[in-house]
Amino acid sequence: MKFKKLLFVLIILFSILSIFRNNNYIPIVNHGLENEKEDENLQNIKQSEYWDLNFIHINYDNWSQTDIAWIQNRTGTVDDPHIIVNVTIDCQGIGSGILIENSNDYFVIRNCTILNSGSESSNAGIKLVNVSHGFLTQNNISSNYNGIFAAECLNNTFSNNLLFYNELGFSFGNCSIVNITNNQIENSAQIGSIMNNCSEIVVVSNNITENGKEGIYFINCSEISIDQNLITQNLFGIKFESTSNATVSNTTIAYNSREGISLDFSNSTLFSKNNVSFNGRNGFKLYICSYNNLSNNNVSENGIHGIYLIDCFSHRLLSNRMNSTGLYLSGSNIRSLDSHSIDKSNQIDGKNVYYYCNETNLVPANFSNVGQILSVNCNESLISGLNISYNSLGIGLYYCVNNSISNNNISLISQYGLFLDHCREIDIFNNYFSQNEFHCVYSSTGEDNNFSTNSCYNSYQGIYLETEKDSIILHNTIRGCDLYAIFSNNGNGNSFTHNNLMENYVGLYSKESSNGYIGSNQINNNDYYGIHIYDCGYFGLYDNTANCNYYSGIRLYIGNYHTVLRNFANYNYFKGIHVSYCHNTIIEGNQANENGDTGIYVSGSDDNTISDNEANENENNGMYVTGCEDNEISDNELNENENNGLGLSSCEDNEIKDNKANENENHGIYLRNSDKNDVKKNEANENQESGIHLFLSDENVIEDNICNDNRYGIYLYISDNNEIRNNRFIGNQQGIYEDSSEGNIFENNVVEDENFILVIIVIIIVIAVIALVIALLVL
Repeated sequence: MKFKKLLFVLIILFSILSIFRNNNYIPIVNHGLENEKEDENLQNIKQSEYWDLNFIHINYDNWSQTDIAWIQNRTGTVDDPHIIVNVTIDCQGIGSGILIENSNDYFVIRNCTILNSGSESSNAGIKLVNVSHGFLTQNNISSNYNGIFAAECLNNTFSNNLLFYNELGFSFGNCSIVNITNNQIENSAQIGSIMNNCSEIVVVSNNITENGKEGIYFINCSEISIDQNLITQNLFGIKFESTSNATVSNTTIAYNSREGISLDFSNSTLFSKNNVSFNGRNGFKLYICSYNNLSNNNVSENGIHGIYLIDCFSHRLLSNRMNSTGLYLSGSNIRSLDSHSIDKSNQIDGKNVYYYCNETNLVPANFSNVGQILSVNCNESLISGLNISYNSLGIGLYYCVNNSISNNNISLISQYGLFLDHCREIDIFNNYFSQNEFHCVYSSTGEDNNFSTNSCYNSYQGIYLETEKDSIILHNTIRGCDLYAIFSNNGNGNSFTHNNLMENYVGLYSKESSNGYIGSNQINNNDYYGIHIYDCGYFGLYDNTANCNYYSGIRLYIGNYHTVLRNFANYNYFKGIHVSYCHNTIIEGNQANENGDTGIYVSGSDDNTISDNEANENENNGMYVTGCEDNEISDNELNENENNGLGLSSCEDNEIKDNKANENENHGIYLRNSDKNDVKKNEANENQESGIHLFLSDENVIEDNICNDNRYGIYLYISDNNEIRNNRFIGNQQGIYEDSSEGNIFENNVVEDENFILVIIVIIIVIAVIALVIALLVL
C-alpha cells in the first residue's frame, strides 16, 4: 500500500514537471533557436570531458550515425538539439576543424577551441555548407583562414564567440536569417566579417576591432539590422557594396584608419544614432548611392570629411552633429547635387549647415550662426561678413553664377575654405584665410571668376584652380603655404598679376595650361621655385620679381611659345631662370644676378631667342646652355661670374652674338662638345682663363669677337675644323692657343700678346731715351 502511494506521488510530480517544461516553450521566429530555449538546452548538456581532436565531419544529417563521446547525439529537434561541446581541434594547417554539410537538424556547438586550419580560402575553423538551425556559442576560433565559414545556409545563430587572428573572421555567402550577437572579432588579417549575397541579417552587440581591412563588409546583401556594436581600429569600419534595406543604429564606429562607414552603389539604408568619430579619412563616405537616410548621428573629429556624398541622389540628412569636420558634396551634374534634403538641424560645432538649391538673391540675412554653406545653382547672391572655422569645407558653391564672396574669415578648415565647382562670374575679394589644412580656395571648371585682394596665411595651399578659364587672380597675398601659393592645372587664358607670394614651397605653379599671363608679381623667399610653368604653351611672364627662392626664381619645363620679359630673378639659391625642353620662346630683358649657381640655365630647348639679359655675379655660370639647337643668344651681359660667362654643352647650330662676357673667373665663352655654332661680335675680356674656350668642339665659326686681357684670347683643345677669323686678341698672355687640335683656320685675326706689347713699350722707351740723349749731346 505504501509502495502504491509512493508511485502515485512520483507520477504526479513528473506530470507537473512536464507541464512546467511545456509552458516555458516559446517557438522560434526568424533567427535560429530562441534564446531562452537555447539557454535551457545548454543547461541540459551533460557533464563531459574535454577532447583533443583533429577533425569532425557531419554530412546529410548523419548525427545518429556519429556515436562518439564528444558529440551528444540527440533527436536534432528544437527541443533536443545535437551538441558538440568541450572539443579542442588543432587542424595542424590541413583542412577545416569542424565541417557540417547538408544538415537540417538543430544543433549546438559550444565551448570548443579550434585553431590552425589550412591556408586555402575554403578552409575554416568551423565550416557550414547548406546547413540550417545551428547555434554556435562560446567558442574560441583562432589562427584559421576563415574563423567561421557558412555557405548556402539558413537560420543560424552565432553568439559569444571569440574569433582572433584569422585571415577572415566570419565569412558568409548566400545565407539567410543570420544572427551574429555578442561576438569578439579581433586581429583578422583581412576582414572581421564578410557577407556576400546574404539577407535577413542581424548584427548586434559585437566587438569588432583591429582587423586588417574591413570590420564588416556586406556585398550584394539586403535586410540588415546592425545595432549596438563597437567597431574600432580597422582599416574600414563598415563597408556596404551593392547593398540595400539596411539599418545601422546605436553603433560606435571609431578610430578606423580610413572610412568609418563606406557605401558604394547601396540604397535605402537608415543610419541613426551612431557615433562615427575619429576615423582617419571620412566618417561617412557614400559613392553613387540613393535614398539613404542619415539622422541623429554624432560625426566628430574625422580626418577629412564628416559626411562625404559622391554622385549620390536623394539623401536625407537630419539632426546630425558634426564636430571639426563637415559635409562635402561631389557630383558630376546638378541633378545629383540638388536632390538632397538637408536642413539646418544638421550642425557643425553647434552651428547651422545651410544647403540652398536653385535660389537667387541670397543675402547675409539668409545665413545666421553659420557652420557651413553649400549652395547649388544659386545666382546673383552675396555671402559676406561671416566667420567660419573648424570643419572640412567652409563655403561650397556648385554651378553658381554671378555671386560675390567677400569679407569673410575662413580659417582652421581641414579641406576647403572656399570651394567652387562649375561656377562662373564669381567675385571673391577681401576674404581672409588662415591655417587651413588643405586649400584656402579651390575652383574646378570655373570661368570668368575674379579672385582679388584675398589673404591666405599658413595653410597647405592657397588658391588652387583646376580647369579654370579666363579668370583673374589679382592683388592676393599668400604667405606660408606648405605647397603652392597659387596652382593652376589645365587652365586657359587666366591672368595672374600683382600678387605677393612669399615663404611658400612654390610661389606660382601652372601645369598643362595655355595662354596664361603672369605679370608684376612679387614672388620671393619660397622654398623651391618662385614661378614654375610645366607643360604649358603661349605663356607671358612679364615684370615679375622672383628673388631669394631656394631652387630657382623662374622655372619653365616643357612648353612652346612663351615670352619671358623684364623679370628679376636674383639671389636665388641655385638658378635664376631655368628653362628645359621649351621651344620658340623669347627670354629677353631679364635680370638674373647673384644666384647660387647659374643665372640663366637652358637645356634641351630649340629655336629660342635669348637676348638683352643680365646674368652677372653668379656663383657658377652667368648663362649655361646644354643640348640645344638653333637658338639666338645675343646682347646679354654675362660678367663677373665665378665660372664662365656663357657655357655651351652639346649644342649645335646656335648663333651667339653681341654678348658681353667679361671678368669671369674661368672663361668668357666656353663651348664643350658643341659643333657648328656661330660665335660672332662678342666681347670676352679680362677673364681669368680664356676669352673663348673650345673643348671637343668642331666646325664652329668664331668671328669678329674682341677677346682682350685674358690669359688666353682663344683656346682650342681637341677641337677641329673651326674657323677663327677677324677677331681681336689683344693683351692676353697668349692670343691663340691650340692643343691636340687640327684643321682649324685662322684668318685676319689681330693678335697682340701681352709680351709683344711689353716689347713695344720697351722699344718705345728705348727710342725715347736715345732721342733724349742725342738732344742733350747736341746742346
